[in-house]
Amino acid sequence: MANTDAQVTFEDHCPEVAAEITRRVNLILGKVAQDIVAEAARSMQGMHTGRVYQRGERQHVASAPGEPPAIDTGNLYNSLTARRVDDHTWWVGTNVEYGAILEFGSARMHGARPFLRPAMQKQIPAFLVALKATIEAIGG
Repeated sequence: MANTDAQVTFEDHCPEVAAEITRRVNLILGKVAQDIVAEAARSMQGMHTGRVYQRGERQHVASAPGEPPAIDTGNLYNSLTARRVDDHTWWVGTNVEYGAILEFGSARMHGARPFLRPAMQKQIPAFLVALKATIEAIGG
């Protein structure tokens, strides 16, 4: 009796699978990058407990150490962005030079006002869930 079974190995489909994984992971990373930007921006809009002072005609409540920066001029808030660098790499941040100073603090500050790292930390669970679902969908 002749064997009519065909043997198909993973290697036969590897290029297609690799391309599909790359496509799906890039979609996930793009969403996570945009969600980090949105979370960082949202965090700046919250209540702040720092120093209160007059800024022209309005009163401004600054952020306290450990809080995300309070929106003052809107420059930092409006500069938050995410952009794809290449496959599997996204850049999330700001081009405002004082953004890094606020994020990490400086010798002249009484503490950092982190906004990007906490936003990124909040996205890790959703990223892992999406990545697991993608692996299961492709491998399942």
